[in-house]
Amino acid sequence: MYKNKPKKNFIFSDVPCMPRFLEFIILPLINLKRFIFVLKIFFLKKYKNLDYYTYKKKDFNIFKKDFNVNFYKNLHDLKLLRYTVILRSKK
Repeated sequence: MYKNKPKKNFIFSDVPCMPRFLEFIILPLINLKRFIFVLKIFFLKKYKNLDYYTYKKKDFNIFKKDFNVNFYKNLHDLKLLRYTVILRSKK
């Protein structure tokens, strides 16, 4: 949790709409360039050592008390696969 409520707005982009496996299957149909980039990263030897966390929609529930939480699909280049989350201070 956070101690002091910030009086700012926050934007989180690139929040997945579906599990990674499904996204990986659909990605070449939506954005081939990004799919090729992801494949390159996947086959790197260092990929296994990445500490990578993907946010889920429910992860933003803790902010609902102090912020208006809005999810938008139209602000990201992968409109069908990703959300952009905007947290607006309630005061």
